[in-house]
Amino acid sequence: GREMCVLSVDGQLRSCACSLDRKLRIYNITISKETRSIQLAKIKEVFQGLEPDDIATPLDELCATLVLDSGECLTFRFADVSERENFAMCLQIIVDGRQ
Repeated sequence: GREMCVLSVDGQLRSCACSLDRKLRIYNITISKETRSIQLAKIKEVFQGLEPDDIATPLDELCATLVLDSGECLTFRFADVSERENFAMCLQIIVDGRQ
């Protein structure tokens, strides 16, 4: 797993731990001992930076946003652009391999 920051709609950053299961099917997000498991097949798109531009979350160049097939968005914020690019690229490759 890895320590990351999730960005809420109101602009607050919360610490979380994210991990993939061994079979690369589930993306787990743990915030203060509460874990949410998301099937990678349910991730429709991985956006970087200011996209998607139609959500209320205050995005910037350091953000990566996952769009689920339900329409829900989860945004993570990174320390720098290269960290964001690496996360988005790697996750997109894994997600594409699941579809």
